[in-house]
Amino acid sequence: MPVMAMPMATRAELGKPMGPNPAHFRFSLGEAKLTILSDGFFSLPTSGLGVNADPAEVQAFLEQHFLSPTEGYSHTNHLVIEIGDAVVLVDVGSGDRFLPTAGELMGNLSDAGI
Repeated sequence: MPVMAMPMATRAELGKPMGPNPAHFRFSLGEAKLTILSDGFFSLPTSGLGVNADPAEVQAFLEQHFLSPTEGYSHTNHLVIEIGDAVVLVDVGSGDRFLPTAGELMGNLSDAGI
């Protein structure tokens, strides 16, 4: 019986979205109306990750999970829960004190009609 060669694993590195981060999206869970709102995004060096861990282990973890070894990229999203007349914002966002690519929460709350 012929031996079949296994295909080489392809590295699929996660990257930034092709377009802008959606300002918000909604869904429901039982009686609750849930809205996820963008506060923007941020990108920071990975040198600040795992500061109490062996740097080689941190790099191996990033590599294993197809993440950049040098740049960490994250969206900052926040949750609004509406049940009846009650409206709760979970996390107030970063405002204008974090990075210029974040601090979009108040405008996105308004755009979502909240």
